[in-house]
Amino acid sequence: MFILGILLFNFIPFQLDLCYASVQKGHTKKIVQTKKVNKKKLLRKTFENGKSERTSRGNFDREDIVLLEKVVENEAGGEPYEGKVAVVNVILNRMRSGKFPSTIREVIFQKGQFSKLNRALSLTPSDETKKAVYDALFNNKTVVPPNTYYFLNIKIAQDFTIPRTKEFVKRIGNHWFYKD
Repeated sequence: MFILGILLFNFIPFQLDLCYASVQKGHTKKIVQTKKVNKKKLLRKTFENGKSERTSRGNFDREDIVLLEKVVENEAGGEPYEGKVAVVNVILNRMRSGKFPSTIREVIFQKGQFSKLNRALSLTPSDETKKAVYDALFNNKTVVPPNTYYFLNIKIAQDFTIPRTKEFVKRIGNHWFYKD
């Protein structure tokens, strides 16, 4: 017996209609259930299933999100929520700029751009970091302008080329953000 389950999403404010269609020997049966579902949990579940999700910020799959969460935790784990969102904004700004690679993975792994990537890949992101990444990707939360491509912690920075050559945008926690 062959069964194919299809899950169709119909977004209604505060509620989702979940429609399951089951195909058995060429015949279709419809079973309709209505449940209240948290949209954020649904999107997380979508990513866990390996599907790609399109947002106004681009196409992202679960691997992109996990990588982004780990890098943000590494770069801004001790920073305030707004600082975590700003780091995501910088990565997304770079993707869209035409001056940097065009995917999350390529931006993050571009030589010399992010610190201690081996450490980052072993981290478990905090709930606040996950929320910051989610809000930046799916709620279009921005805290720095679109042409902000750089940030650094002035207290631990060893190379001051960015502060000397780029325009200061704002300081959030220990991070200073710069634009071209």
